Amino acid sequence: MSNRNCLGCHRAHSADNPALLKERGGAVCLACHGEPYRQAQGPGSQAHAPYAKKECLTCHDPHASNHPSQQVAATGALCLKCHAGVSAARKGAASVHEPLASGRCTACHSPHSARQPKLLVGAPQVVCLSCHQGLGDNMKAKPAHAPAKDGRCLECHLGHASPREALLASDDPRLCQRCHAESESLRQAHGGMAIKAAPCLGCHRPHFAEAKGLIKAFQHDPFARRDCQACHEGGS
Repeated sequence: MSNRNCLGCHRAHSADNPALLKERGGAVCLACHGEPYRQAQGPGSQAHAPYAKKECLTCHDPHASNHPSQQVAATGALCLKCHAGVSAARKGAASVHEPLASGRCTACHSPHSARQPKLLVGAPQVVCLSCHQGLGDNMKAKPAHAPAKDGRCLECHLGHASPREALLASDDPRLCQRCHAESESLRQAHGGMAIKAAPCLGCHRPHFAEAKGLIKAFQHDPFARRDCQACHEGGS
């Protein structure tokens, strides 16, 4: 449209398609934008549903727009027209992922196709650490929590919104117990204390720490000596 080449999409006199289009629907778009579409059909690729169906006009205006890429609306509002579940999750949430809150869905997701689940623009760790760079640097240099170090961020955090702080997928200690189930070895690692209902984040950092076991840096003296019985009786 920018080069005023109307006949790139329309026939001048008559056509078999509405609006005198040369092809029906998104097929006319692919006359120019065909290569990305062909790549999206390749092995291992996943395509955004409207893109796969060549429903280009779901997201784009064919002539002009006040939004980038000739979108029919701002990115956040456009995505939430279809993704009602994400919109519902935001309501009353204690934490909302900043890219979602600011309408920058494409900071994490590709609008057309990707080789990652959920149309992520890269592996989850790469996507997360593109913003959380300081966290990545610290995890390289210090003892780190295995899920965080291995890029399994979504085992503990939700991607869009959560009824808990920090986008946590569940409450502490229930979240930690998904991997660290109650066992004799876990009990012994905690000085023989019963910790089933103990808040893990009271003593441990979730991503990295200076100390082994992800123990927080500043510790109560009896705790530092692992002398829990000094304050707690009966192993509880």
